[in-house]
Amino acid sequence: MKKIILTLSIMLIGINFVDSQTKPFKTISQFNGNVMNYLKYNVDERADYYKGKTVAELLNDLDIAPIGFQGCFNDYGTIGIELYYKNYKENIYSELADDYINIYFEKIIPDKEYHILRKEYPTEKWVPQHYDFFKDMIIKNVSFNYYKESYLKAKKLPNK
Repeated sequence: MKKIILTLSIMLIGINFVDSQTKPFKTISQFNGNVMNYLKYNVDERADYYKGKTVAELLNDLDIAPIGFQGCFNDYGTIGIELYYKNYKENIYSELADDYINIYFEKIIPDKEYHILRKEYPTEKWVPQHYDFFKDMIIKNVSFNYYKESYLKAKKLPNK
């Protein structure tokens, strides 16, 4: 009985992994311009596809460009970035309400390098220099803003 349960568990894990690897990429037009559902599907549901790939490969797949970003840090440096694509309220970044993705890197970026970039090219507006800085970083994990759906439901706001 234990062998059967173990075998079934392994099969289900394998199916889920293969499913995220084989889900086809969908364009923003297939989501009628809904940025949240577009990012949720292409990033969250296909996250395993991007593990081990570069940030450039992910960004080149997406047919919308980020509008800005924030760094994610630990005691050793910059471990990733949050790329945001749509502000719920114009010019005000909201971690709860905005459409963004988290990208965590395999290798930590020293804080000094990140802060030089941020000082020269502010994070509020995504520019080609940001792309050039992050493009070769290898993705450890990527996900969509998990908080947005619960925030929208709590506030009874439409999913745009």
